[in-house]
Amino acid sequence: MALTDNRNSVTVSMPKKYRDLPLSFLKHPGTGDVRPINDIDAVKQSVKNLILTNFGDRPFQSKIGSNVTFLLFELVSPFTTEAIRRNIETTLREQEPRVNGVIVNVFDASDSNGYVVHLNYNIVSLNINVETSFFLRRLR
Repeated sequence: MALTDNRNSVTVSMPKKYRDLPLSFLKHPGTGDVRPINDIDAVKQSVKNLILTNFGDRPFQSKIGSNVTFLLFELVSPFTTEAIRRNIETTLREQEPRVNGVIVNVFDASDSNGYVVHLNYNIVSLNINVETSFFLRRLR
């Protein structure tokens, strides 16, 4: 966007806006349309989807994903916890260009048959640090 007057020109750069459809597909009560999610929420959803997607789950994009859900069927151990952490970190570094500075902490919750994942990352174009947590558990 350029603002000009007769004497000089000023260029203003706007941060890139990210939009995506929510996986819940909730309708807007007034219009009945699906409301898109924006910016931080769109990137958060993308990060979580990458982590929960196995290689080969997406047709014609077999190299997208992390295979973390396959590791959920291994015995709960420090080795599995570290493998999940490394897998998430590698996936986000290689497949999500909108984030950087990824810090992943994974804790085993063997009493609940799963893992607690804490993510901390920076959204590049917005220069915002985001923290998010979720619980990974296998479905029976």
